[in-house]
Amino acid sequence: MYTTLQQDPKAPPDAEIHERCTATKTRSWRAPATIMVSLVLGVGLALAHHLMCDSLNGRPVNEVSISQPWISRFSTAFAFLVKTALAIAVGTAYTQRQWLSFQRDSFRTADVDALTSVLGNIFSFFSTFVWLRYPLLSLTALVSW
Repeated sequence: MYTTLQQDPKAPPDAEIHERCTATKTRSWRAPATIMVSLVLGVGLALAHHLMCDSLNGRPVNEVSISQPWISRFSTAFAFLVKTALAIAVGTAYTQRQWLSFQRDSFRTADVDALTSVLGNIFSFFSTFVWLRYPLLSLTALVSW
């Protein structure tokens, strides 16, 4: 009554199939590179902003070759670029940690929604208890705000 299944002789052995499946799960270099480049860029821009402001500190306005409105514009641009670079670093790190948590544990739909929307909606902090279970994600999300 019962028949035994025979493996196709042309099919690869089970170990080879497993090796092919696990080989596709290699880590990408893009996320760590994005985090590191944006972090270094943010710190470098913050240092440049500090050095610019430090060089202008205590000098009379008429001794500076650039007008005051342009100095203010440069300062604002530096501050904006620093915040953007650091937000990219923190957001990428948050996303990587979030996906690692999704792979390890099971989540309710409301928890997934709260975790994925918190970087753009601060009210997501108040919608779930998932933040108590994942303090590292909570801290990273708070830093981004």
